[in-house]
Amino acid sequence: MEQEDHNNLNETAKDQPAVQSIPQGEELQAKVRQALLQIISASTEEELVCGSPERDLTLLRNGKLEEKALLEVYAAVTGLPLLDEQEIKDLNYYPEVTFDFLNTECCLP
Repeated sequence: MEQEDHNNLNETAKDQPAVQSIPQGEELQAKVRQALLQIISASTEEELVCGSPERDLTLLRNGKLEEKALLEVYAAVTGLPLLDEQEIKDLNYYPEVTFDFLNTECCLP
């Protein structure tokens, strides 16, 4: 009986697609760098500094890349979908917290 259950579990696992893990850390940086090298002309690999928000912003400020292209690279590398800003609804996480309360309690900058 237990053997049959084990075999059924194995067959079920074979039918389901494998879950893709999202690269992180150095693996993510390496994959992003490879993808960016295909679309950015950099004389040396050291010139292409990426993989952190500050470094990515430097690429944008220097005109090497547009924000949309950077988002597309990260979406492709991670396998996550790239959502259109128009499709994302405004989220109101705490609707019961009012502006007056936040202002009175000095929670706003």
